[in-house]
Amino acid sequence: RACNSCRTRKIKCDRGTPSCQPCQTHKRQCIYSREAGKPRPSAAAISALKTKIECLESTLIQIKEADETTRNSLLKEITIDDGSVRTLGNDASRGPCENKETRNHIEDDEPFTISHLRNDDPEQFESVSSDDDLDASPFVSADAQGRVGVFGPTSGLHNSPDTSRMHRQPAREVRNLLIANAVLERQKEYELRERGHFDGISPDLAIHLLHLHWNRQHHSFLLTYRPAFTRDLMSGGRYYSRFLLNAIFASGSKFSDRVELRDDESLPQTAGSRFLRRCQELLYRDSLLDSASIPTIVGLLHLGSAYIARGEMSKSWIHTGLAIRMAFDLGLHLDIQIPDLDPEEIEIRRRAFWAAFITDKLQCLYLGRPMAIQIRDSHVSTELLDTMEELESWSPYVDTQGSSYPLPSISPIPTFSISAFQHFCLLSQLMARIINCFYVVGARPSNPQLHLQELDHALSDWYAKLPECLKFEPWYSDGAMASKRVTPNVMVLHSTYHSLVILLHRPFISNSHLRSTSPPASSWRACSTAAASTTGIINKWREWYALYKAPYLLGYCAYVACTIHVRDAVLQQGGQRHAMLLSTLSMLNEMSSINPALMRSEQLIRNLMHVNNVK
Repeated sequence: RACNSCRTRKIKCDRGTPSCQPCQTHKRQCIYSREAGKPRPSAAAISALKTKIECLESTLIQIKEADETTRNSLLKEITIDDGSVRTLGNDASRGPCENKETRNHIEDDEPFTISHLRNDDPEQFESVSSDDDLDASPFVSADAQGRVGVFGPTSGLHNSPDTSRMHRQPAREVRNLLIANAVLERQKEYELRERGHFDGISPDLAIHLLHLHWNRQHHSFLLTYRPAFTRDLMSGGRYYSRFLLNAIFASGSKFSDRVELRDDESLPQTAGSRFLRRCQELLYRDSLLDSASIPTIVGLLHLGSAYIARGEMSKSWIHTGLAIRMAFDLGLHLDIQIPDLDPEEIEIRRRAFWAAFITDKLQCLYLGRPMAIQIRDSHVSTELLDTMEELESWSPYVDTQGSSYPLPSISPIPTFSISAFQHFCLLSQLMARIINCFYVVGARPSNPQLHLQELDHALSDWYAKLPECLKFEPWYSDGAMASKRVTPNVMVLHSTYHSLVILLHRPFISNSHLRSTSPPASSWRACSTAAASTTGIINKWREWYALYKAPYLLGYCAYVACTIHVRDAVLQQGGQRHAMLLSTLSMLNEMSSINPALMRSEQLIRNLMHVNNVK
C-alpha cells in the first residue's frame, strides 16, 4: 500500500522503507498507514441491495394505490427487524424485500452502504485514478500486426493485446536513465544554431524564441518535453515537427520585444501572426488532422493558448478540442503498459495528457463551456520521473539585443517546476469538481451548502499540504515569507488557487440560483480574502517580472478578483477595497497589451462598476 503522502497526492509510491523515493526527493515525512482499506462491495451485495430497493419501491407503490382497508393490511405485513425493513407477504409480484441470504451478503461486505449505488453522487470518481491495481488493459486493443490502439470492450475493433511482454522497469532505474539523458541533451543544445531545423526562420530569431519559451511558458505546464524536442529538432525525429515548432513560436512571440515579429510594428498584439498563418498552412497541407501524433497534440494546445489570449475564442476552443480528441485517440488518458514503450515515451505521454487536462479545465473557466475530459474517464499518474528541472536555476530571460522594459537585476532561484506542475494537476481536479457541481448547465445540487463545505475543505487541504518550497504569501509584512521570492509558475499556481476559492463561493453571494436570502458571511469573507490575495500576488509580479509579459491566465485571475472588489467597493466607497479595485483594474489593463482578450474583461468590470455606481 502506498504511503500517506503519495496516496494524498495520487502519485506512484515505490513503497520503499523507511522512506519511499518521492518522499526522499521532496523531503517529506513518509508514513505508512496500517489501517485496512475499505473492501469493495461484491457483485452479490450490489445485486442484493438492488433487489431490496426494487421490492421496497414495489411495496410503496402498492400502498400508495391501495384503498384504506388494503393499505392497513399491507402495513401490518411490514415489520422492522434489527433496523431492517422486512415484508412477510407471499405475493409473488411483490416478493420478500429481504431474506436471510440477502442479509448475509450485505453484512459480509460492510461497510458498504446504499449510497454506493447512487450514480449521481458528486463525490464519486472525483480524482483521476492512479491506483496501480486498476487494470486499463480492457481499453487497449491490438490489430493483426500487433499495433496497439485504444478501443474499449464495446467496440467492434476491440482485440485484447498480448500482455506477456508487458513489464515495468524499476522506478529508480527509469528515473536515473531519464535524468541522465536530460542532462546530456541539455549539454548538446549549443549545436542547435548549426543543426536545428527552423523551417526557414533565422537561427538567431529561432533560438531567441526558444529561450523565451523555456523561460516563460514551459515551467507552468511542462507541455513540451525538452530533451526529446531539442534532440529531434536537430535530427528530424518523431517528437519534432514544423507545425509544433511554429506553434511554439506563435504562442511565445508575444513575450518578445522584437518588432520584426509583429505584423504591425506599433501593435504588440500582432506579434506571432505569421507563425499562426504558417501553422494553419501546415495543418492542411500536411494533412495533420488525419491522424494523431504527440507533436500535433502539443502544437494544437499551444495554438489554443495563443488564440485565446488574442481574443479568437472559437479558434482556441476548436484547436484545443482537436488536441484532446487526438489525446484520447492515442490513449494518453490511460497509463497503459504497451510492449516496447520506452520510458521517455511514457514520460512524454503523461506530461502531454496532464497539460491537456489542465488546459481543458482552464478553457472551461475562460469560456464558461463544458469540459471535454471528465475525471472519471482517465487513469494517469501525476508522477514524473524526469525531475531534472525541479531545482534548475531560473532568472528572467533578458534579450541580448536589448529590451524596452529593462527588468531589475534578480538573483537566480529554483523553479520547482515538477512540484508546481504536480500540484497544478491536483488543483485542476478540484477545478473540475467545482465546475461540475456549480457551473454546468442545470447545476442545482440537492444540498449546495454541503457541497460548498466539502469543496472548500478540499481546497483548504490542497493549500495546507503545499510543500514549503511552493508556499507563497507576500501579504505578510515580516518574517521569511515576506522576503521570499518565487518563480512565475509558482505565482500562477497560487493565483489560480485563489480564483478557485472565489469561483466556489461566488454563486452564494451573487445574484444566482444558489444565493439565499441572506448570503453566508463566510462566503463573503472567503471571496474578499481571496481577491485581496490575488491582487497581492499580481502586485509582486509587477514588481519582479513586469506585467506586460504576464500570461493570459494571470489576467483572468485579476478579472475574477475584480468581480469581488467591485462588490466590496459598493459597501466601502473610497476605502481600502475601492483602492484595491482600481489597482487591480490598472494591472489588468497593463496585461492586455499582449493579451488583447483581456480588454473585453476590463470593459466588463467597468460596466459592473457603472451599474453599481462605483467611481
